[in-house]
Amino acid sequence: MTHRRIGSSFAVLAAVAGLAAGCTVNSNDCRGQASELVGTYDLLAYSVGSTTYQPPDASGVLRLHAGTYGLAIVLPGPAAVTDTGAYTVCGSSGFTQQSVVGRAQFSGIYILAGDTLSLAGQSAGSIWLARH
Repeated sequence: MTHRRIGSSFAVLAAVAGLAAGCTVNSNDCRGQASELVGTYDLLAYSVGSTTYQPPDASGVLRLHAGTYGLAIVLPGPAAVTDTGAYTVCGSSGFTQQSVVGRAQFSGIYILAGDTLSLAGQSAGSIWLARH
């Protein structure tokens, strides 16, 4: 992936994070057609608080199945984030997940642009590239 595409992905993530800060996913307000998100994605960026991690310093895989997910991220330190559970999409942009291993639930916004999936909530965000 080129620096230009990553830069534009960060711009999308920042915009999505701004939207997520003012939105909550409400099952009564699911407008638009949900994107098909099933697939395996490689980490392009992971942001928590004011810190953003990118390869080669961080790596990760997100697997989205029909209603379930698996996540593994390795950050500098080394620190690891692993999680599995269920997810739902709400209309064309809402995304929620519920961990089955005791991690906090994520509720936020998703944008699927070509092969790039951006997820942003109030405290964390990530950018993923679909595998083919």
